[in-house]
Amino acid sequence: MMKPIRVLLFALLIFVFTCSESFVDLFFYGKIHFDVNPHPNFNELFYYSFVDFQDPIYVLQKIGHMTCFFILTLLLYSWLKRTPIVFVIAVGYACLTEFLQIIFNRDGRIFDVFVDSFGILAALVIIYTGKQLRITSSNDVEKEMK
Repeated sequence: MMKPIRVLLFALLIFVFTCSESFVDLFFYGKIHFDVNPHPNFNELFYYSFVDFQDPIYVLQKIGHMTCFFILTLLLYSWLKRTPIVFVIAVGYACLTEFLQIIFNRDGRIFDVFVDSFGILAALVIIYTGKQLRITSSNDVEKEMK
């Protein structure tokens, strides 16, 4: 019962991080505030600038995106144990948070879905590798016992 609660609480934490009015105010001052835009411009989802990577705060945010969705994927897998479902839920939530950022006067970007997906895929690769190592070591133990 605790696993779904952990997933939901962590998803809520991601929502607060991504939809609070100012990431800087949230991160540095602990200020949580939501500002709803009654007329969001969803074309902003397609904006991207490589110049942003020269801003350390921007880079920190991207690392945060990857890390949060890496952790979310691990939590989802520990609960559901089904890689395709975990992948769809995690990527779906990444899309949802970017869409919601536009509504909450933040910068939602399709690019960030790819950044989030990198964290998701990294978690799934680690899970897969761990499973393969367990299978290999299990087979080795069986061979030694014969």
